[in-house]
Amino acid sequence: MDHHPASSIAMNISQVENLFHSSAYYMQLTHILNYCTGIMIGVYGFSVVANAIVIFVFFKDGFRSTSNISFFALGITDVLVGTIWTLFNVRIHPYLERPFYFIPPDVDIWKYIVLCADALASVGSWITAIITWERLCCIAFPLKVKRIFTRKLIICLILGGLTYEVLALTFYFTADYLLQQGVVEQVRFYEIDGRRFNKTVAVTIGQDLLVFARISLTYIPNYVLYSAIVLGTGLLIKVFLQSIETKQALTGLQGPTGMSTKEKKLVKSVLAICLVYLITCTPRNVYQTILIFTDEWAFPSIGRFVLQCTVDILLSFNQALNIFVYLLVNSSFRNQVGKLLGLSWFGDPQSQGSEINRMK
Repeated sequence: MDHHPASSIAMNISQVENLFHSSAYYMQLTHILNYCTGIMIGVYGFSVVANAIVIFVFFKDGFRSTSNISFFALGITDVLVGTIWTLFNVRIHPYLERPFYFIPPDVDIWKYIVLCADALASVGSWITAIITWERLCCIAFPLKVKRIFTRKLIICLILGGLTYEVLALTFYFTADYLLQQGVVEQVRFYEIDGRRFNKTVAVTIGQDLLVFARISLTYIPNYVLYSAIVLGTGLLIKVFLQSIETKQALTGLQGPTGMSTKEKKLVKSVLAICLVYLITCTPRNVYQTILIFTDEWAFPSIGRFVLQCTVDILLSFNQALNIFVYLLVNSSFRNQVGKLLGLSWFGDPQSQGSEINRMK
């Protein structure tokens, strides 16, 4: 199942009028879809620009810390996901179809492109999980974390997640290709009340493979990574609060008494990013779980379609809100953005240096 349930309906919206006698139903679906795609065009378009700024700032700051590498990679995945979904929503919006005629209208092409966007979104979830657990280890094992989470390891972990999604996509495309080869006939035998019958049935090549491919491409990343981020966020909050209590208890004693200001800001940034992810992705996972135990959702009721569109819109904010987290928590990031945009008043005049979040 795709990350965006309504996208499947959007691809097949022209079929709805033929399947239902009520043209009012078709018109309602179309109007809802137009509003949904209009909102997502704006949100995804903004996310592309915002994450391009994030990429530039972290690239300029360098990759001296593992956190910079993770945030930089997360920005890249968000730009790619935002670009694909912006083009997709522009292409299916009736008022933008003519001005953007050069965007391929072929449904089959977009089916594969959207799957690539889903895979990239899963890579982004994988990177978010890495960031969460890295910060957790930094607080829980401050003396060992430098030896555990090296820059080389972080890069290998990110590439590992990307490799998994590439293999899952390849598996899915292979199964889909076999499915497109058509139907073959096969003789199957049945036994009823001791009597044996044979029957020629149609068997579709690749159908079973496609089910497993869908599970590996969508369900496993969705549920496993979501669970990892939920668990990591809960533990990070617990350890972070314990660290603050420890520092308060040791106030006045000599030696280090807890996290530095930079460390606290970085942890707050990670927690904010995780909370954004959980708020925007939890409805998708809940709805997806419901669909597993319900009937086919390709042509739903009006209320159900509104729910699907709401899930889509929430997902679009997942890529768009991270830049606000960086701007609110990190004064150095604000300075860099202010310089990039030529807005001298935007940054913090008391903040010096170009380093964003070096803590190691």
